[in-house]
Amino acid sequence: MGATKWGILGAGKVSNDFVVGVHTLPAEDHQVVAVASRSQDRAKEFAEKHGIRTAYGSYDDLVNDKDIDVVYIGTINQEHLGHIKLALNAGKPVLCEKPLCLYPTQTQEAVSLAKNKKLFLMEGIWSRFYPAQLRLRQELDMGTIGDPILIQANFCVSIPAEFRTTGGGAIHGLGIYPLQLANYVFQDTPITVAGSGHCQDGVDVAVGWTATYSNGRAAHLFVSLTVDASNEAIIYGTKGHIKLGQLCHSPTQLTTPKETLDFPLPKSSMMGNYWNPTGFSYEANEVRRCLQDGLLECPSVPHVETVNLSKWMEVLHKQIGTLHSEH
Repeated sequence: MGATKWGILGAGKVSNDFVVGVHTLPAEDHQVVAVASRSQDRAKEFAEKHGIRTAYGSYDDLVNDKDIDVVYIGTINQEHLGHIKLALNAGKPVLCEKPLCLYPTQTQEAVSLAKNKKLFLMEGIWSRFYPAQLRLRQELDMGTIGDPILIQANFCVSIPAEFRTTGGGAIHGLGIYPLQLANYVFQDTPITVAGSGHCQDGVDVAVGWTATYSNGRAAHLFVSLTVDASNEAIIYGTKGHIKLGQLCHSPTQLTTPKETLDFPLPKSSMMGNYWNPTGFSYEANEVRRCLQDGLLECPSVPHVETVNLSKWMEVLHKQIGTLHSEH
């Protein structure tokens, strides 16, 4: 297999950061060959900035480009399902930014379509591929802290009110990260999730919840769009604890009972819009590996967990009263 050729659907901020990450990888392994926006001018500007040879003013043109091996979807959450279906129906494998879709029914529809088309589909939970989180798994498997019993994790970032939307509130925008971390640590899915929170103009802006797991395990998780806080995660076990340092959704430091380990990110001269953009390189490499191996889903982010995460986020929305209409 030659280089994996990426098509970028959406020319927004997160797509910018994904391309920054991909460009830290060897060109013989990864190439971004096209980008599409509803605005031809915006697509052209994005392409010129990142050295991408083809700019489309139509998403249809992108997904029908025969030179593209896989489509990255970086559009707003409300549009994910439509864009996933567009790419899959054109025969393209898909990596879609999290959340895959806003509702469990939509998530299941996307997963079912990918299976029917026999095409790769993955929700972009990039945290799963960060070296620090992979090392966390190793430490847990070695019994460094005994049996993990309790997780405490925050992800709180002050975001101006004008950038908060019904599809990108605290739960879908931030909450998926601590919830996926708890699943990852416990290698399980919750039994119950109980939460409460604050809403402003119909948008969930601060939410805290407890997720209970089998055998007396639990995770206490909090996310907010109104304040900056210590965005770390602490995993407590029967023999000690481990901490993922600042930005536990894209961690570069892990502290065990014996040592603190640093995991520097790849370097880039390109600017990102969010945190640690070069960390997208880890996720891109995993997609390439899956495609090379002929997989239809990523073992580290299986479809069953993507659907499960969507279900629990819907439960939280119902509990705090921000369940918006699916139609």
